[in-house]
Amino acid sequence: MKSPASVRKYKGFELCTNIFWIILTIVAVYFFAHSIGIDSVRERVTAAGVWGPVIVILLKASTLVVAPLGGAPLYPIAGVIFGFWYGFLYTFIGDILGTAIAFFTSRWFGRRIVRYFVTRPGMKLVEVILGYLGTTRGLIYARLIFFSFPEGVTYAAGLTTIPFWKFLVLMIPIGIGPSALLVLSGDALSRYTDTHPYLIVLLYIVVLAIMGGGGYWFYRKAKGFSPDIPPTLSGN
Repeated sequence: MKSPASVRKYKGFELCTNIFWIILTIVAVYFFAHSIGIDSVRERVTAAGVWGPVIVILLKASTLVVAPLGGAPLYPIAGVIFGFWYGFLYTFIGDILGTAIAFFTSRWFGRRIVRYFVTRPGMKLVEVILGYLGTTRGLIYARLIFFSFPEGVTYAAGLTTIPFWKFLVLMIPIGIGPSALLVLSGDALSRYTDTHPYLIVLLYIVVLAIMGGGGYWFYRKAKGFSPDIPPTLSGN
């Protein structure tokens, strides 16, 4: 089963959308930081106690449950507010939580509920993704090709018999690098905007180049990959 043209168009649209929102987030954070001050924001978040991290974790998890919500801007925002290590930790926990919710929602309730969370166009892509999940290699390819639609891959995997632990072990190494890079970009923005503005510009050019170049490479791969083993469905 070749990747249909509609999927390739969707990939290009999603890639451009994610890059647009990341750029918009960077610009917004920059002006926000200069008008209010990053230290002031961090003080308010610290004053909120445990609720600051909890809100970020829940927001990040929600983006993996409800497909129309984009989660990419939350990574640099977390980096700005919490710094790299805590920002990465909180978004990582949110990713795991959201992945678990999406996976088991799909596993326990089936297509009818999945369609509600991913919308009708998204459900068509979930059905396409299912065609890749007959083998471990196919699952990895699906996550790489549909890297901007991780919730779709998760919902599709929930419709198969793959154990959650195996799915998580395969998915974490793929997503951890880009996530860390985006959180790092937010942390760098908060630290070096005033002292090393050109370094920040260079960093974001590198980040966007990696996203754009990687997206194009996987787009090319999507044209040629043809899964030949059907997925084992859970019957939902």
